[in-house]
This record gives sequence, structure tokens and C-alpha cells, in this order.
Amino acid sequence: MVGVVVLAIGDAFSGLIGLRLGKRKVWGKSVEGSLAFFFSTFVVLAPFIGTWKAFLISFISSLVELFSSRLDDNFTVPLTASLLYKILVL
Repeated sequence: MVGVVVLAIGDAFSGLIGLRLGKRKVWGKSVEGSLAFFFSTFVVLAPFIGTWKAFLISFISSLVELFSSRLDDNFTVPLTASLLYKILVL
């Protein structure tokens, strides 16, 4: 479930912010969009799993999203978030 939430929230916010405010590009994606991905997923996860675990999951998932190809990030992001959740929380 964490993987789906991270993808749904993070991808939506990164797309909105990245398309509207994105000026700096890294690997074809905007830095602003990646920051929006990180902050939006952190805000959603932190109340449920704690701040440092939410920080790690959000940070690593945002890096995976940034460096994945456009077609792959819909697979790699939820997989990464789910595996990190299993390692850190369960």
C-alpha cells in the first residue's frame, strides 16, 4: 500500500510542480518536481510511520523517480518504497 500511495501522491505533485515551475533539469526531469515528490510523500507518510523512516523512504524514492526513465518510474518507485517500508517498518 505504501508503494501505491508514494507513487500516487509523489507522481501527481512532481508532475504538477515540475511542469509549472520546473526550470532546472537533471536527467530530463526538473529538480523542482523531484523536490515536490519528496516533500509531498514525506508529509503523507510521516504521521503514520515516523519522521526519520518517512524521510528515508521519501528521499530514496524521489532519487529513484529522478533517475528512472519515464516508463520505468511507475514500476521502480512503488517497488522501492514498498521494499524500504518492509525493511524499515515491518
